[in-house]
Amino acid sequence: MKILKEPTLISWKIEKECSTNELHNAGCGAHLEIETADLYLTSIQKSYWSDYAESNISYGIPAFAFKCPCCDKETILDEEEIPIDVRESIKSVEKTKRAKKAHMKKLESK
Repeated sequence: MKILKEPTLISWKIEKECSTNELHNAGCGAHLEIETADLYLTSIQKSYWSDYAESNISYGIPAFAFKCPCCDKETILDEEEIPIDVRESIKSVEKTKRAKKAHMKKLESK
């Protein structure tokens, strides 16, 4: 199969601070200009108490994040901060990367 055109990222920018979020106690406070290419998909772990299971149930929620170049910590962005077309563009590129990686792994095992 020949790839004629790979998905491309839509150009977009936002100013954000490396800040406190659910993954880390605190960011370094650096003021950063974040572009589409700086964002990636990650997963936030959530949990709740289940009376039925009598234990905590954990699950992952997809989230968009960037890694601070100053302190190397991950900051999660609210989806509402990212335009829908940019979110879809990132998802498409990430999906293509995963498919390529799986294909290469399959070829290497032969």
